[in-house]
Amino acid sequence: MNTIKNAKGDAALIGKSICMRFIIHIVGDIHQPLHTATYFSELFPKGDLGGNLFEIFYPLKHSLKKLHTFWDACANKYSASIKVPLTDAHYEKLQGYSANITEVWPRSALKSELKVKSFEDWCKESGKLAKEVAYDNLNLHSGDTITQEYDDKARDVIDKQLALGGYRLADSLKTLLKLVPDSVIHELLEEL
Repeated sequence: MNTIKNAKGDAALIGKSICMRFIIHIVGDIHQPLHTATYFSELFPKGDLGGNLFEIFYPLKHSLKKLHTFWDACANKYSASIKVPLTDAHYEKLQGYSANITEVWPRSALKSELKVKSFEDWCKESGKLAKEVAYDNLNLHSGDTITQEYDDKARDVIDKQLALGGYRLADSLKTLLKLVPDSVIHELLEEL
């Protein structure tokens, strides 16, 4: 963040661009619960690497999946066929997803969560969700079949986290960009 904040021009524009991309990536990752936790058990004495060693059977896909992959894929709620660079059709699809999520989770519904401003506290919140929801209060075990109830709850949490992460990212960038001259912002946006 110091590189982006340093508006005196001593940092190269490419460094600022990389820092901006890093912030966008990290804020998004923090809001995926399994990016902030690992499960320790007899089966995983060194941890399960945030669900990457933890397999589940996902009946909707008739396949075994890593728990982490299930959460990264938003419980298969959204199309995995969207690739970058975005086509107009994919862009419209993403806009539709975003509109649906923000309709269910408007900023006004997340007022108390949006008062929390530190990355560390966001990680703690997400870690709590990992334990309570992703690992089902430690009642989910590697090899278990995902139930419809689990799937529904995961999808609800995922949508809330997508909205919350988006609002927090927007707020963070607004705060950060107030410290940067407009000319640098325009150059950064051209780089993105």
